[in-house]
Amino acid sequence: MSFTLAASQDIRQSAGGRNLELAQETRTAYRFEVREASPAGRLTVHALYEAITLSIQSPAGALSWDSRKPDEGTAALRPMGELVGKGFDFVVTRRGEIEDVRGVELLAEQIGGGAGNAGGVPSAALSPGSWLSAESVASDLASFFCPYPDGPVAVGESWQTERRDGSGLGLRMTNRWTLARRAGGTATIALASMVSSSGAGSGLSGTQKGTFMVQLATGRVLSASIDQAIGGTIDVRGTPVMIDIRSRIRISGE
Repeated sequence: MSFTLAASQDIRQSAGGRNLELAQETRTAYRFEVREASPAGRLTVHALYEAITLSIQSPAGALSWDSRKPDEGTAALRPMGELVGKGFDFVVTRRGEIEDVRGVELLAEQIGGGAGNAGGVPSAALSPGSWLSAESVASDLASFFCPYPDGPVAVGESWQTERRDGSGLGLRMTNRWTLARRAGGTATIALASMVSSSGAGSGLSGTQKGTFMVQLATGRVLSASIDQAIGGTIDVRGTPVMIDIRSRIRISGE
């Protein structure tokens, strides 16, 4: 099975009278292969990176890279080409919950510890360790799976799940899923979430809305769209930073 995750973010920060606006778009294509299935319904899946594109717009300029043209684009981003053709393992439960992501830290080591300060973008934003960790990858993978209810539901009925985001901001998603429609072998499931936070990001809150198209015969997500709005104040080394993040995520599978 192949899946593509396309995400775009508009980030605005304000601290000490200084404002920063950053726009980022990523597109990652994966191929999933089931390696093992347990009697309890837990699947061990190998995820292979097939293609990656990334672009960042900052006040200092633009950065971009596309794995289909690995020798072009911003030099600081080219080490990501080492990911294409490599992968990691994860476990997904029969309810669609992600567990036990393994191997991503090794990939981060293989592509290097960071890219320095490129185009005015801080090195932390370009370092593999900042986005290629078990927590952040598990958060991305969660977008490919719609957590299923404990039992049958009728159109109009809902169920609730919770999960923590892997962004490092301590975000908690309280998700309400509603079976909106059943037709032509496909279920339309609506997502409405409240976002809260703890730790360094304890001043953040927001909402998330989305729609998942799920194949009834297999439970596989065919496509999904998620829109997220988060804002508030976080503490960065004793300095309050106001932040506003608008995210759009689109999933397609084949």
